[in-house]
Amino acid sequence: MECVLCGERCKDECETFDSELVASDGWGIYIPQRTADYLEECWEGIKKEDLEIIQQGPNHDNYWDAWDDILNSAYLDEKEHPTLTDSKIKRRWHLYQDGDLWMISLKIK
Repeated sequence: MECVLCGERCKDECETFDSELVASDGWGIYIPQRTADYLEECWEGIKKEDLEIIQQGPNHDNYWDAWDDILNSAYLDEKEHPTLTDSKIKRRWHLYQDGDLWMISLKIK
């Protein structure tokens, strides 16, 4: 099975993953623009410049480059105790788009 995160063949310990739908492909070319506020509020690893570009919409010259950067760098850490700043990370989510936009997290056995 090819890993949806790294594109390489997974080892047995990470062959399954959880996924949650973020945006339907019905939004088409507006998925980046329509999810920008959610990504800015909840996700890490995203450059402010890329967010500003996708907020302007698909007519911006760098819209798709900025979106590609976000897809490759964004992550969301799910912590064991979300209210504690030094809490251990339970799971790390990443974005994956193949039509629909998904957040995915590998399950480590």
